[in-house]
Amino acid sequence: MNQFSNNDYPEYPVFKGLQRPLEFMGLRGRYIYWAASTAGAAILSFIIKKVKKFNVLC
Repeated sequence: MNQFSNNDYPEYPVFKGLQRPLEFMGLRGRYIYWAASTAGAAILSFIIKKVKKFNVLC
């Protein structure tokens, strides 16, 4: 059997994070999910409203 030493494999730096909370456009942590779900709900309600309005006219 062939035994490999640690020198046989190249070493790569491993990203372990910045040890800071996630931040996007001034929103931190869980508030990013709140903003994304609010925007998604607004878009979805707009689409549903337009579809209902279109179905009533046809």
